[in-house]
Amino acid sequence: MYVHPMSNIPPLLTTSEVAKSCGDVAVKTVTRWVESGQLAYAQKLGGLRGAYLFDPAEVARFKKSRERTWGGTA
Repeated sequence: MYVHPMSNIPPLLTTSEVAKSCGDVAVKTVTRWVESGQLAYAQKLGGLRGAYLFDPAEVARFKKSRERTWGGTA
């Protein structure tokens, strides 16, 4: 979990943490969800392969929408 230096900003989840919480999918799958607009990220770190960081509330919303769309648990 990434903790922003400013304490009033909630901790953000890394791409691999999101992948694990979404049923242990591949990190690339999470990246595809971001690139297709299905999952919004809170911040992207700099660099060529800068990591995406996610708000836990957004990840929960995404997982809930997956459950409704695909059935089962996410």
